[in-house]
Amino acid sequence: MAGKKKITIKSKQQKKKRWYNIVASPEFKSVSIGETPALAPENLEGRKFKVNMMTLTRDMKKQSFVITFKVKEVKGNDAITEFMQYEMSGVHVKRVVKKGKDKVDDSFVVKTKDDVNVRVKPLLITRNKVQHSVKTTLRAETKVFIEKVAKEKDFFQFASSVLGTELQKTMKGTLKKVYPLSFVEIRVFKRL
Repeated sequence: MAGKKKITIKSKQQKKKRWYNIVASPEFKSVSIGETPALAPENLEGRKFKVNMMTLTRDMKKQSFVITFKVKEVKGNDAITEFMQYEMSGVHVKRVVKKGKDKVDDSFVVKTKDDVNVRVKPLLITRNKVQHSVKTTLRAETKVFIEKVAKEKDFFQFASSVLGTELQKTMKGTLKKVYPLSFVEIRVFKRL
């Protein structure tokens, strides 16, 4: 009878993960958005988080929008983020586009006063069906308007005007001269 083998288990000393508090960017008054575990603070840098805008602003009308934050630095137990993207959900887009109306959308890059490139995708809904030439004019006027506003403001001011819907309200008033619109919104606002 052979002798029994002794099995020894060597335990690896594992590092424990710590919980870090995620802090929103100044556009959202640096509120806490949640917590995340990480082995080291360096592992958090560059990590992205998506948050429903309603939870940040406590406004039910903003539940169809998602905000993306990116961790730029870790101070102590806080992961400080920067605003990266504002996006309307696809379900909401389908809900606002009605039969007998036209959807006019576009995508372009603008540069802010402080040289930050931003991808902007406006969404316009007309009150009735319109000719192709009217849609083309609306797209051109929208681009000119947004480029003008971006040149006058730095990224923080520009983002705040989009998030607070001041830009959309002013744009609707300006585009009314071309054709009356029932809905004006920025579908995607993304920092590049």
